[in-house]
Amino acid sequence: MITSIQGMRGWLLQRLTALFMLLYFIVASIYFLLASPQNYVEWYGVFSATPVALLTVLFFVAVLLHAWIGLRDIVIDYVHRLSLRLLLLGLIAMVLLGQIVWLLLVVTKAVL
Repeated sequence: MITSIQGMRGWLLQRLTALFMLLYFIVASIYFLLASPQNYVEWYGVFSATPVALLTVLFFVAVLLHAWIGLRDIVIDYVHRLSLRLLLLGLIAMVLLGQIVWLLLVVTKAVL
């Protein structure tokens, strides 16, 4: 029973992150088709606005969370040796957390 609830939670979270990423992509595509920034200063102006920076951070967190759920499920399903499974999950987690830290550094530098 508990395993099925956790599986449902992961499934739902992956669908919600996919929906958020799709909406972000559609809105960003429409914006950039209608008002395409032409130089660095204009691009900087768009992404240094706090709402855009916040939504961009949330987008990339959703991408990394979506990736974590998918990769975790693949490793759990196909890697049967516990030590190798834990090693792979740990490496994947470190890479994804490193990407989140890098993203936050880039965005805070752009906003501040």
